[in-house]
Amino acid sequence: MVAAIRNAGNNNLVVVGTPFYSSQPNQQVSQGLHNTYSNIAYTLHFYAAANHDGYKSNGSSAMSSAPIFITEWGASDASGDGNISDASSWRSWMDQNKVSGCMWYAGTGTQSSAMFPEGTTVLNLDNAKSRFSGTNTSAGVFNAYISTNKWKSFVPSTHPLGNTIVASVSEGASKVFSSELGIRGAISAVADPVSGSVTFTDNSITFNSAEYGSPEQIIINYNVTQGSVTIQERIVIKMTDRKPILADTTLSVSYKEPKKLKLSTIGASNPISKVASSMSITAATVSAGSIVFSGDSMTFTPPGTPGLVTLNYTAQNANGTASATINLICENQAPTIYAKANMGSKPNTAPIYISLHTVRAKDADGDPLTFGAYYLDPNYTGTLTINATKDTLIYTPDGAHTGTITILSVLTDSQADSKIGSAVFTLTGSGTAVNVAAPTTIPGYVPLKITEKSKNIYNKSNINLMIHKNEINLSVAQSGIVSVDLFDIQGHKIKTLLNESLNAGNFNFSWDPSGMPAGHYVIRMKQGSMVNYQKFINR
Repeated sequence: MVAAIRNAGNNNLVVVGTPFYSSQPNQQVSQGLHNTYSNIAYTLHFYAAANHDGYKSNGSSAMSSAPIFITEWGASDASGDGNISDASSWRSWMDQNKVSGCMWYAGTGTQSSAMFPEGTTVLNLDNAKSRFSGTNTSAGVFNAYISTNKWKSFVPSTHPLGNTIVASVSEGASKVFSSELGIRGAISAVADPVSGSVTFTDNSITFNSAEYGSPEQIIINYNVTQGSVTIQERIVIKMTDRKPILADTTLSVSYKEPKKLKLSTIGASNPISKVASSMSITAATVSAGSIVFSGDSMTFTPPGTPGLVTLNYTAQNANGTASATINLICENQAPTIYAKANMGSKPNTAPIYISLHTVRAKDADGDPLTFGAYYLDPNYTGTLTINATKDTLIYTPDGAHTGTITILSVLTDSQADSKIGSAVFTLTGSGTAVNVAAPTTIPGYVPLKITEKSKNIYNKSNINLMIHKNEINLSVAQSGIVSVDLFDIQGHKIKTLLNESLNAGNFNFSWDPSGMPAGHYVIRMKQGSMVNYQKFINR
């Protein structure tokens, strides 16, 4: 195992286990592993109330050849319970021989080895203070141990030195660390911090903090080298006087209706109070449309056409200001529908109406909405129809069945569809109970994915599609096979309108939808892996 660790390039201290419950380091030392590898120590365990005093001689014998480390010791017996010994002779032995150890155990419980009584939390630690007095508890023995067993390590003069330090830096300021680092040798490398920047010389490090956006704590790891030996230390920087933390982001918004943006909803936070509303916006500009701001919010009015708008804004807290950019993708917004509209109990003797209000229909663009798709599982009884204006679904029960009915529907604004929503009601009255698993999908339904449409508008896809009453316009950026297919709203392919090889350029071809039934349709243009969907209504 040690060979594998060293072959991996790790020269850290390795504590090697020893026989008979880690009580015989002298036996393991005799194997001479420390003569083959450097940085080797051997482990020793003892429990003061378990008559382990004889283990001291094993440790002393081992230390004549190699260091030992007590990886587990306690004031109780070996079970972790029982009487408590003050461990005074062991503590003196450890102090005299400069042996470090880990005591069992800094936890809660009913066993005598537990330093804290059962039920102790960070909220009631004061209740356990008395246990650290005297030496009749595990906590008291531990307190006596750390109060007297203190010694300094001795580092060879040929070994590099550096200190791990903690410092505070005001955001936007710089700080030079030199003498406090205690460098012996030369600083050979400094890792880039997560925020801000660093420069260094042989014996100093300069940290330049960011103007804003700093995290609460920044750790700078650095290496010190002397001869062939390199060590790593760190500087832990506590950032103070932090300004607002703002995030550059991208948002999809309506290209028709105003959008209110609050700091709390666009990723902003105040490191002073953790509450975004305690900050205020001091400046805001947009590349198109208009923007007004007050307090912790801005209201963006789009230009009225789809496109990308850049919003730059500045916010302040008590420590200063910070700025950020939001890319506003102005596009048609898909309607929203209630995931599950619970309509309660309904008699099985009369029609049941599901309106736009029932499913809480909303559209951020203010577009008129209709039901674009709907579904009644054929295992249910009764029938489902839609009115002429497509804004109300009508379920007509057969009068002979009771039970819970789930009807699925999708809203559309003729450019994008909502997610699938459900309307649930329970038929009451006389008749046979119906027990059908509630459906979650509409068979054959293929929604228009607004993300695929926006990809074409904003990410400059190589294909474009525009539908007119009697003509379809294509734009192709590269040569290749192009197909244009017509689907109904349920996703069933009706016909192929075009399938041929085209050179790069713009093309028009005529079509006549007048013979098609009124309703919603989707036309898909495809070239290789590039796809563009357009939805239209045939009236």
